[in-house]
Amino acid sequence: MRRFLLLILILSIFTSCQKPIQLIDSPLELMAKITSYFPDIPPAKGVYFESAEMLDAGYFDPEYACYLYTGQFIADFNMLDKLEAYAVRIPDGKSAFEIHIFKVRNISDIESVEDMCRSRLNILKSGNIAGYDPELFYTIIEKAEVYTVDNYVFLLATTDNDAVKNIIRVE
Repeated sequence: MRRFLLLILILSIFTSCQKPIQLIDSPLELMAKITSYFPDIPPAKGVYFESAEMLDAGYFDPEYACYLYTGQFIADFNMLDKLEAYAVRIPDGKSAFEIHIFKVRNISDIESVEDMCRSRLNILKSGNIAGYDPELFYTIIEKAEVYTVDNYVFLLATTDNDAVKNIIRVE
């Protein structure tokens, strides 16, 4: 009985000291909340999400996704299969404002999804944006980052990644 009471006491102390992390379940809802924070956000070329059908505007074609994240076409690109849900916002024109939200199906796949996002960052950083728009490069691309919370992986290329993190994490 004493052990049981001691265990309850320890658990209650431990849980009362931690702040819970709450995430919006749908990456698409989270994307809407994040983009609404930026009133002057550049137009999007596309917003892709998991429930879009093949002919829908929001369909994330695996070949396009492969090229976006690797810079090449790979026949057996299966990274989208590792995701339970996602929302990806790609900018239109010369903007570099990108947001990628991935809810990873299995915790064991988080590292590979993070690597995929880092590959996209490398593509962005090695592009010619610095040459034709240095301000855009230094305010967005240079500060872009991969951010992970629980089974969510984010690629944040915004003008205020800290504000986005505050939107993501509700404590």
